[in-house]
Amino acid sequence: MSGRRERKKQETRDQIIRSAEALFAERGLQEPTMEDLAAAADVAVATLYNYFGSKLALQMAVFAAETADIVARGAVVGAHPGDDPEEAVGRLFDAYIDGILAIDPRLLVEAIKRGFGDELSPELVGLDLQMMQQLGDLLRGFARRGLIASDHVEDGVFLLYSALITVLLFFMTMDGFGPDEIRAQVRRLVAAAFRGLDES
Repeated sequence: MSGRRERKKQETRDQIIRSAEALFAERGLQEPTMEDLAAAADVAVATLYNYFGSKLALQMAVFAAETADIVARGAVVGAHPGDDPEEAVGRLFDAYIDGILAIDPRLLVEAIKRGFGDELSPELVGLDLQMMQQLGDLLRGFARRGLIASDHVEDGVFLLYSALITVLLFFMTMDGFGPDEIRAQVRRLVAAAFRGLDES
């Protein structure tokens, strides 16, 4: 009985998130009220509040659901890294960029704003940690195979991930900076990290 109850709760939670995602995409993040969101999910308002205590909490749940796809994209690259570390990191970052650009930009901005607020967004921090873990696993795998030096793998994780995030934040604040430019800039920074800034 307990297992069935838990499944039903998860199904209701997923239904609320899916309907909220559609409503936010259609009407923006601010316009729909909790009453609108409950009606869209075909649940009582009290039920909605029972699952998500505020509209912001529901927005962050939608964000977390959308970012699960980013982690899945990264896992595909990690499962098939190939033999070229620079190319593999480039593919991993392309997967992240594609996933991040698929998120509703308004929702992404809200998550980032919350991430830089008084209280860290666990959804945004969780995504960062998972992406850094995947990058670290990829680099450590190459180090074990002798394809990169193992001495500074952790430094490499921070350097490379910082490059990705810097370009994405720049993209978020600038007009006319499209997906192709983002990928190209990130690839250039990855190349610089692997080859060294003083390469002629």
